Amino acid sequence: MIHNFNKVKSFLVGFFAGGTVAAIATLLTAPKSGKEFRSDIKQKSEEYFEEAEKYLAEVKNKADDLVYDSKKKYSMIINEAKSK
Repeated sequence: MIHNFNKVKSFLVGFFAGGTVAAIATLLTAPKSGKEFRSDIKQKSEEYFEEAEKYLAEVKNKADDLVYDSKKKYSMIINEAKSK
């Protein structure tokens, strides 16, 4: 389970770092006015936050499933041990 957490953590770091670098490169190379530039930054940041929220919800659901499965297996092991 720790290995999966490290994978998720690594993915999130890479996702945000890559997204940030791409956004900065795109915005800096676009010839726009300051107002348009700030509008683009706001829009992109909102998009990234929405994507992050979706991903975190998915991770939470997977974690909930893992907890449920672990509790189920724990109960089965306890019941088996009691019966012996």
